Parts: sequence; C-alpha cells; structure tokens
Amino acid sequence: MNTNSPKLQQALICDDVRKEITGKEIIIGVYGEDLLTPQFPITIFLSLWVRLFFPESGTFLLDFDITGPDGRHLANPQKVPVMAHRGQRLSTIHISNIPLQIQVPGQVQFRWRPEGGEWEKVATLNVMQGPIEVPPGVTLGKPISS
Repeated sequence: MNTNSPKLQQALICDDVRKEITGKEIIIGVYGEDLLTPQFPITIFLSLWVRLFFPESGTFLLDFDITGPDGRHLANPQKVPVMAHRGQRLSTIHISNIPLQIQVPGQVQFRWRPEGGEWEKVATLNVMQGPIEVPPGVTLGKPISS
C-alpha cells in the first residue's frame, strides 16, 4: 500500500449519518456487534461512517465492498473519491442508505481498499435470527395509519 494513502482509524455501522449545517455529523442507530432479526431473508438499509487519517492532501480513490455470510457481494463494490484539503489530519466520510438483502444468518463484512492497496476489513456485523424483546418499561405504540 502507498504510504501516503489514507489510514483507517475508526468505523461504525449504523442506520444513518446526517450532517448539520455547521458540519457536525449525527450518527443514528449505531450497531454494536449484532443485528437481531425475527426472520430471513431481510432487506435493510445500513450506513457506514469511517474516520480516516490523511498523511497528505489530495484526492484518493477508495474501494468499498460488503460481503454476506456466504461470501457473496451484498452490494456492488463502490469506488469513492475522497478529497483531503490538508495533510496530517483526521477526516470522516460516510456512505448512507446502502440497501442490503441478507439471506442467511452470519457475519456481514464491510471492507475497503485504498488505491493500489489490499482489501482490509473495516467493520463486521453478526446477523442473527431470534425474537426481538421489548425492554421492561418500554411501550410500543400503534402503527400510524394513513
């Protein structure tokens, strides 16, 4: 890998990432290690938030890929151009609302590859089947009807 390529610092799998007018990011629905679903297959929209260190300024092409428990691609690999206005600083990128159809339980893997580099694991999420329990004291409302 090119020593001037961005370096992965942190990554989160979440439901959504929004950016305020001030530039602050709002990360919604961060997943820990597991995603529990009552059934398979499931279709879900996920987002990936990544914090990178840029050794130098410039435009970098990053490849992102998502594979399912069976090793198949869950989304088309994406080539994302990222611009660093200044070097020697941290910056974030996010890819939002990635539609995924997951057929079986197991590990979903998010990977990336800096231009000219090798694929690296960014984050993983274990997708499991089981009942979704409502915590004590939480009341579910009725669905909104139109």
